[in-house]
Parts: sequence; structure tokens; C-alpha cells
Amino acid sequence: MNLGLIFGVSLTLCAAVTYAILKTAYKLSLGIDGTRGVPRVGGLAIIVSITLVSALAIDLTRDAIIALGAAGVVAAVGLLDDLGFGRGPLLKLAVSLAAAAATVALTDVFVSHINTPILTELFAYTPLAVAVSILALAGMCHGINLIDGLHGLALSFAVIAFGALTMIALSVGESKIAGLALCLAGACLGLMAFNFPSGSIFTGDVGSYFLGFVLAWIAIYLCHRHEDVSPWAMLCIFAYPIVDVGYAAARRVLSGQNPMRGDREHLHHRLMRLTGRLRKNNPRGSVVIATMSCSAMALVPAIFAALNFAEPQLLMALAASTVTTLVAVNWMMSAA
Repeated sequence: MNLGLIFGVSLTLCAAVTYAILKTAYKLSLGIDGTRGVPRVGGLAIIVSITLVSALAIDLTRDAIIALGAAGVVAAVGLLDDLGFGRGPLLKLAVSLAAAAATVALTDVFVSHINTPILTELFAYTPLAVAVSILALAGMCHGINLIDGLHGLALSFAVIAFGALTMIALSVGESKIAGLALCLAGACLGLMAFNFPSGSIFTGDVGSYFLGFVLAWIAIYLCHRHEDVSPWAMLCIFAYPIVDVGYAAARRVLSGQNPMRGDREHLHHRLMRLTGRLRKNNPRGSVVIATMSCSAMALVPAIFAALNFAEPQLLMALAASTVTTLVAVNWMMSAA
């Protein structure tokens, strides 16, 4: 299995499929965003690409196939929302939880250790470990969806996370999982060519929910199959969307708002407004700066975690500092 070839083919194929979807969406007036007038179904290109490439070039395990199928179910509900037939966030939450529960039940893959004395004893209680895994799978779907509010941000985060997971998978001999992660990274870059910085097409709920589910499952799988892979490494890799979701929910609750209701007060929105004030009459430049700034906050801990995935004490310190830094940045931007 040539990983470089898989990456290149996935990238090229996704770019080609994205172009076809772009033209078809305009022609049939399907999935067009009512505010900005661009298609919201770019994530379909990722799903098509990963399906074709994995079927032809990656001998995926039964567990991986089940996980991808479950991710497809969640993505289908997101697609309904993209096409204007959605029934609100509660339906997507319910379906993502059901898909996560079914995946854990069918694959028996869950977070079975935590590499920390007290927490290890807690996670030895299987129902708790299973519950946390289900919440992680469903939660990351919504985490990726929430950071998909700026051109290229969700896709660049996905590329970073898939890249880090590829490094860990190769280090522990999981070549098939590495191939899957690298294939997805390539597909994200193929779509990103049309999404960043121009925003010619959006990833949409179909793409963000699919990516979030698969990202979380690969992370859980690596931890479950290999005890030397610390879950703290995964916390470092996924710190950005976790803090974004947590901070946004806390902010809404404290202000008496519905935590499920979306707004434009996320970190990337505030950075976009700040860079917009600094770079007047250059909206594309503001998008680039804001996206790259947020991506950098995810890149540094992800690289460190991928290189030190078997060092729980070091990773705990990194996780604490990363979360603290992200919370501080969110607070400072809220006050700006």
C-alpha cells in the first residue's frame, strides 16, 4: 500500500468531484446557501472520494467499515439540513448519539484506558468507558461543525488531526488506519482548494459531521488497540474544537441563552472581525489571517502529541497548558 499514492489520488479525485458538485449544485439549485449563494454540500466530495479510494486501494478492517458506515448515516442527516430539509440540532444530536452507540456496540472499540492512576481505575468500569466514547464520537461531530464557520478552518483542522493520527498509526504498525487517515487528509485538501480562501463551496453539515465522527473513531481505535497510545495525546490533538464547544456553551448558559443555538461569537468569528478592522477593504486577507491563526493553535499541540504519544505525564502537562491557553485566548478575544 503506497501511502503517497493514496494521498495524491484522494486529493485529485476529491478536487474533481468537488468541481462536478459545484457545477451540478448551481445547475439544479440544490444545497445553495440562502445568504451567500454558494453550495453547502462540498462534504459529499470527501465521502465519494474516501469511498472509492478506500474500496480500491485500502483493505479496510470490518471495524473501520462499520465506523465509516455510521459516519455516513450521521452525514446523511447533515445533508438534509444542507438541502433545506433539516429538523434542527436535536435530531442531529440524537442520530449522532445513536450512530456512536451502534458503532461501539458493533466494534467493541472504546476508550479502555487513560494512563492516569485514578482515571485508569474509573475507566476500568466498562459502562463509563463506553459512555465517554459515545459522547466523544457524537461530540466531535458537533465540534467540527461548530468550527466550520470560517473558510478553510474545519478542513485545515481536519488535515492537521488526520496528519497527527497518521503519524501515530504508522508508529504502532496500523498501516490500514494510517492509509485511511491519510486518504481523508488528501480529500480535505482537495475540497479546501475550492473552499479556502474564496469560499466557492462550503463543507456543509454533511462534511463536518462525517469528518468529526471518523476523526474521533480513529483516535479511539488507536487508544483501544494500543495501550501505549495515550488518550492524553488525543486530547491535545482535539483541544481546539473541544475548547471552542465548551467555551461557547458556557458563554451561552451564563448569558441565559440556549447552548444549542448557534451564534457568531466563536473565536474564529472574533478573529475575523478583528483582522477585518485591521485590514480594511481586504476581506480575503482577513479570512486567510484568521484561518491560519486558528489553525496554528491546533497545529502546535497536534505535532507535539504525535511525536510523544506514549508519554502520558508529558502529554497531561501539554493538554493542561493547551486548554488553558485556548481558554485565555477566547476570553481575551471576547473582551477585545
